Amino acid sequence: MRDFIWRFSPNRTPPEKLEAIFVQRQALLEDTLERIAESVTTGNKHHLLLVGPRGIGKTHFVSLVHHRAAGDASLAARMRIARLAEDETTTSFIHLLTRIYRSLAQAYPSEFPTDILSQLPDLPLDEMPRQLQAALLQNLGQRACLLLVENLDMLFRGLGDEGQKQWRAFLQEHPVICTVATSQQLFADVSQRENPFFGFFETIHLQPLSLEEATDLLQRIAATSGQQELQAYLSTAEGRSRVRALHHLAGGNHRVYIVLSEFITRQSMEDLVVPLQKMLDDLTPYYQERLRWLSPQQRQIMEFLCTRTSPCPSKEIARHLLAAENTIGGQMKKLRELGYVMSHTRGRESLYELTEPLLRLSQEVKETGGEPLRLVVEFLLVWYSREQLEGQLRTAQGAITRDCLSAAITSANAGNDPRLQVLQTAIDEARAAGRLDQAILALEEKAHATNAADDWFEFGYFLWKAKRHEEAITCYDRALQIAPGDAGAWNNKGIALHDLQRYEEAIECYGRALRLDPQCVYAWNNKGHALAGLQRYEEALECVDRALQIDTKLAAPQFNRPWLLFALRRWREGFDQLRQAYAQHPDGIHDSPQTIVQQVLRNSAAEQLLEHVRELVAIYAGAKQLPRLGEGLVGILAQIDASMLSEQALYLLRDVWREASQGKPELEIPMRIYGVGIEYLVKQDERVLLDLIETERRIARQALGLQAM
Repeated sequence: MRDFIWRFSPNRTPPEKLEAIFVQRQALLEDTLERIAESVTTGNKHHLLLVGPRGIGKTHFVSLVHHRAAGDASLAARMRIARLAEDETTTSFIHLLTRIYRSLAQAYPSEFPTDILSQLPDLPLDEMPRQLQAALLQNLGQRACLLLVENLDMLFRGLGDEGQKQWRAFLQEHPVICTVATSQQLFADVSQRENPFFGFFETIHLQPLSLEEATDLLQRIAATSGQQELQAYLSTAEGRSRVRALHHLAGGNHRVYIVLSEFITRQSMEDLVVPLQKMLDDLTPYYQERLRWLSPQQRQIMEFLCTRTSPCPSKEIARHLLAAENTIGGQMKKLRELGYVMSHTRGRESLYELTEPLLRLSQEVKETGGEPLRLVVEFLLVWYSREQLEGQLRTAQGAITRDCLSAAITSANAGNDPRLQVLQTAIDEARAAGRLDQAILALEEKAHATNAADDWFEFGYFLWKAKRHEEAITCYDRALQIAPGDAGAWNNKGIALHDLQRYEEAIECYGRALRLDPQCVYAWNNKGHALAGLQRYEEALECVDRALQIDTKLAAPQFNRPWLLFALRRWREGFDQLRQAYAQHPDGIHDSPQTIVQQVLRNSAAEQLLEHVRELVAIYAGAKQLPRLGEGLVGILAQIDASMLSEQALYLLRDVWREASQGKPELEIPMRIYGVGIEYLVKQDERVLLDLIETERRIARQALGLQAM
């Protein structure tokens, strides 16, 4: 039988289980334990306040602090731990002292006798705190006390101003206590300057789970619960896409994922829908109460955000609420500080959304009456296909379950698929931010979810951009299984094969693309490039020329023609073509100066070499692209086979470039690296590289294919 994970009382879960499913906050836990150790071993006492909404893992964290601190043998003799019960009410300073002493007496009965507690009622009121303080300090002796307090805001509210002043005075006069406390939000008793505990606590705002952390949590729960099938499923593209959509629905709330980890393995819909809806119903009063803590305008803002499924700017909120934008901007700042909303930057604009998407429950319950909760319906849409939902509806018995399934099927028939909406948003955001790895993950999930040729094609393209060529080829094959007549997919598969130097296969793919679309200009150009890889330069030039017949302004074939002409030793045509290419495309993005240099050095006769290099330098200087030529010159070092050339020939390669580059400061550094590189190829002694400064030496080593030092 699996150990039970207490959803609302993590302190009752075995510590080993809490450790096994602990994610995201390992570094924070280690830092907290270090602060506790310092508090115990020195006079510097730390007081930490962890702030975060309900269900974000505060109790889990405090339970692990308790477990690890109690198990630290190095601190055992110097520390005692008092953990206050979470829901017990405190109304005065003496009540707080009593709770602390009682907790210590329960944990260490031989050290903290309870006689003093039974004697308190017989003492005068003003004598009670003095006697209990004396007993507490005497029994602690030279040891420190770690005080663990949850819902500190409620405790301070009960203490009132007078009780807080007394507690602050005790902590200052008797520095024996360090504190780890929690609160659902930052509260006035610690944040406003006029209050006794202003600036006393180091406040740490707990962040919600990211998508990766939420997936990690579910996998850990599955592993510790022996659910190997679920653990494996969560690692698949389909499993990841479902967790991604759940994350969009529920946000990064730890408790929600612990709850969902039970539901997603239920086979019967009756066992899933009813408990899930009840769980959401139970949370509704909490969220409604959270909204009641806000001002009327702040509640208006939150109610509007509850209707939104994506972040929106403050000007849109202001427009909807018929309010001034600067007023709404100020309120958004306050709501963010209170932890109700989070912001994202887009250019100069801030976009806002709910920190806890489940806050929508408070609105939904008011609006839907007896209808199925939208979050339940969306959960069903996320986790089950339409066919699975229809199958479950045929066997469902309960009215609530049937209503939820029917609503989900109706939504699915209308084309609503939360997974695809969330995936596309993730893809767009990752692309805009240049996060290639994240885009690839979302694209993989989308391709598996839709099994559409276009999605496999796009997934393959991004894999190719990441230089994962074999995987890209697999994706293009999946696209071509679905749409074998897609010329673009054949062309892109050819590109990936080309990059792997599988030229014959690449040429076959380009041929398939051209049979489907004879006007596919890119396939003609790419086929020429692959033929050149087999040194079939005449055929390659014919293909590139066909591309230019179709599109005379296309840059890639215009820059391919020069080096193909150089390979055929058609020098005048090649230099003229390079000038023409730069005249039409001055940015030179499609130029490959390394290939240009390679073909000039390989095919020029010794007596021609200086003349050809001079002309190259002149062309690149005229195009203001000498730095690009310098990159090509350095890059060619790895292409020079020193074993096939005499020392005289190698020095000739250096000397002609030295002469041709005189007076060109843009080539000074590349020429220095190139010259030392030639010296290394002659002498095969890495000490020659010491003539370069460190950054230049690193470039030279990379260009020569030497291991980094």
